Amino acid sequence: MKTFPCSSSVSRRSSLAGFTLLELLTVIAIIGVLAAILFPVVGFARAKARNAQCVGNLRQIGLGVQMYVADHKGWLPCNVSDPSNLWRHQVETYSNSRSR
Repeated sequence: MKTFPCSSSVSRRSSLAGFTLLELLTVIAIIGVLAAILFPVVGFARAKARNAQCVGNLRQIGLGVQMYVADHKGWLPCNVSDPSNLWRHQVETYSNSRSR
C-alpha cells in the first residue's frame, strides 16, 4: 500500500483538536469589544428605568395630594412639629407609593 508523505502529519494534526493561542486571543478580543459596546447601553437602559420609576412615584404623590385637598375642603397637607404627622404621612393614605 502506497501512502502519501504528508498523510501521517495530517492524521496526527486532526487528532489534536485544540485551539491555538492566536485563536483564543482573537476570541477574547472580540468578546472584549462586544462588552465595551454593551456596557453603555445597559447603563443607559438602567437610567431610563430609574427615571420612569421616579416619574411614576411623583405622579402617585401628586394624585395623593389632589385627593387630600379634595377631602379637606381645599387645604393642602402641612408640616407640623410632630414628626409622626408629616405631610407625606397625611398623603400616604391616598396614594400607592409608600415612603422607603
